[in-house]
Amino acid sequence: MDIFTKNQVELVEEDLIAEEILEDVNDNNNKNIVRRAMELKLKYPDKSKIFDDYVKKQLDECEFLENEVKCVTWLLRKVE
Repeated sequence: MDIFTKNQVELVEEDLIAEEILEDVNDNNNKNIVRRAMELKLKYPDKSKIFDDYVKKQLDECEFLENEVKCVTWLLRKVE
């Protein structure tokens, strides 16, 4: 909140994203990422490791987002 003051903005409203919504969005995105990675591995088998690494990175990132941080949208207003 000190950053808000320093930059002359104030918090008008915040909307915390529900955990189940975040999980649903991540699950849907991850299914699409895995599906596409499998398609690309068939087309470019020599690049399979790159696609596997990317999928793992995405799954790890979603795990972090779902368990270690809170996702929120802030509505800010410039203080004059």
